[in-house]
Amino acid sequence: MPESPVQVFISYARDDNDPPPGLPGRQGFVAFLQDYLNHKFKNSGPLRPKIWRDEDQIADGEEFPQKLRDELENSAFLLVVLSPNWLNSDNCRGELEYFRTCRERRNEPINERIIVVEKYPVERPAGLPTAVGYKFYRPTDREVRRFDEFFDRGEPVNQYANEYWTVADDLFAFLLTVVTRNAKDRPPAVPRNGRAVFVAKPAADMREQYNRLVFELTGKGYTVVPDRTVEIPDDGSAAAFIDAELAKAELSIHLLGESSGWNIVNLQLACAAARVPSHPANGGGTANPPFQRIVWAPKVFQKDPRPGGETLQRDPHDVLLRFSKIECNEDKIFGEDFSTFRESLVSYLDGLKRPSAPLPDDDIDASPGKYRGKIYVLHDEPDRDLARRLRRALSELNVEGVLPLRDGDEVERRSKNISAMRACDGVVVCWGTTTEQWAITQARDFENWRTHGREQNWEPRGIVVGPPPGEYKREFQEDGPPSEVNTVVWVQDLEAMPSDELRKLVPRRPPA
Repeated sequence: MPESPVQVFISYARDDNDPPPGLPGRQGFVAFLQDYLNHKFKNSGPLRPKIWRDEDQIADGEEFPQKLRDELENSAFLLVVLSPNWLNSDNCRGELEYFRTCRERRNEPINERIIVVEKYPVERPAGLPTAVGYKFYRPTDREVRRFDEFFDRGEPVNQYANEYWTVADDLFAFLLTVVTRNAKDRPPAVPRNGRAVFVAKPAADMREQYNRLVFELTGKGYTVVPDRTVEIPDDGSAAAFIDAELAKAELSIHLLGESSGWNIVNLQLACAAARVPSHPANGGGTANPPFQRIVWAPKVFQKDPRPGGETLQRDPHDVLLRFSKIECNEDKIFGEDFSTFRESLVSYLDGLKRPSAPLPDDDIDASPGKYRGKIYVLHDEPDRDLARRLRRALSELNVEGVLPLRDGDEVERRSKNISAMRACDGVVVCWGTTTEQWAITQARDFENWRTHGREQNWEPRGIVVGPPPGEYKREFQEDGPPSEVNTVVWVQDLEAMPSDELRKLVPRRPPA
């Protein structure tokens, strides 16, 4: 059975899940509802979400656990069991706030991912959507605000059993709809690219950045060791554990704040340094396979929140020496803000995997039978004629132009088009009579080549600008293409495709 990648996080007050006293085997409201939803999903087919709830007893005022942050990061939906107890819980409101923060960070819609189950009527707090929730109660006297709950003493109340099951089934049907839609909208799972990196377990002051970095790297095809869910032993076996994990990786990444976390930060740096060729233990030579440490020690670690307070500036190299006692020649050290570091790191890692040498320009010809690969031709419907003429012109250069399918089942067609685009050597966008917005948006998406299951970006990545001329195209010619585009071809006349210009679109493929 394939496991659905979609997770639903249940946010609830622990008091709303207390089993009734004196009735062994009975469940609380939340556990009973969760078991029923899981039962319904098992009977509905292989697409099943992971419905997750925390069962630890966390008192208000305690530090928000990192485990909850991790699970909220992993969750596509938040199911809030709303009640007076939930409303008065700092932790419950913290779950809502952190979930919204995660969605905003990823530019994902928020309100449609929050589902409200009303155990008992309360006024909606800020941050919850205003849409009607799934109510497990019935008003009996609105004037004095009396309500009868559908669930009591560990089971649905006989008088309201039918209403309980109706609401529960409606909730299941809605979850099935949004989970199915979410699974279809998700890009194909990014295959492993065969590369493994060691991301050191940080101290508590770098835990959030660690989680975000692991998600970023795994989402781009890298295998991260040690596993995010596995902690380093806190006894004498720690060094052996770290060495075994480092042996799986080509390099190590270390996030340095101010805390050493019972010296675990220092130990990982030391174990990684021992694998670096220039380390004194290796004689400063290059006998070992190439290995390096990548270190992020932000210059600005924490700003003084007080009015007029100073911001402490750190020297990243001094920070490394404080934790590591040694700086190796191969060390790559970053000190900028976290967002810039993530972008720089991914670019640097990609650059370490050198692509095969491209064909020289003079090897691009139209010799009979000399096949030059495939170009995926993205186009909006108004530019179908431009796309077809481009395909015919490319065929004269022994390049196959692949056009998206237009008919058939929508889901199947979309899947086949994604597969076809993944298999092509290059990709171009046709911009003729369609809008500038459509063309540039498609070109900007070239950056997401990993989500198509590719191990490297398309080459070339182009825009074919055809007639009619216009002000936006003139500005585009003057200002240049977006950074995701490396080839622009100008076509003035559809009847006479310029062969010299089209040669730019011949894929640069490594020699056999």
